[in-house]
Amino acid sequence: MSDVVSLRKLPQVLWVVFAAIVMSLVGGAGTAMAHNSLSGSSPAEGDALTTQPTTWSVTFEKSVPLASASAIVVNGDGVRTTLADPRHGDTDKTVMFDLPTTLTGNVSARWRLVGSDGHVISGRVAFSVQVAALATTTTVVVGSGATATTSTIAKVAEVFTEDDDDFVA
Repeated sequence: MSDVVSLRKLPQVLWVVFAAIVMSLVGGAGTAMAHNSLSGSSPAEGDALTTQPTTWSVTFEKSVPLASASAIVVNGDGVRTTLADPRHGDTDKTVMFDLPTTLTGNVSARWRLVGSDGHVISGRVAFSVQVAALATTTTVVVGSGATATTSTIAKVAEVFTEDDDDFVA
């Protein structure tokens, strides 16, 4: 008779096991959903900039504690620079870093932080900075107030070196 009673309780035992499985899955999903994630960056992944960026903003799905945020950039020539302590942007979901003024070529910007849930998250954003070299023209005032550009400076220098014997200081 005890075998008959235990068979009758089998459906109840299966329901308890099934409920325990469902609860563990739902509880695990809640923990995974607590992680913060990147939602945007400026400069963004793959951007090709023609002007030197002064800041880098990284935006997340949830608020970011600033004390845990840090970043580095690796310049196109391989020079690694640790960025200064960040500040919040428009909201506490955006972290702003000041960038060095010497970025050129392919840049890798890397961030790391501890989310409000205690989990460490990190990532990187790659962009390029192709700033055209500035053309410089040197103007020299000669003798009577006339001006000369770089191309004529060499000719003026030749004249002065030929006449050095006549120059009296």
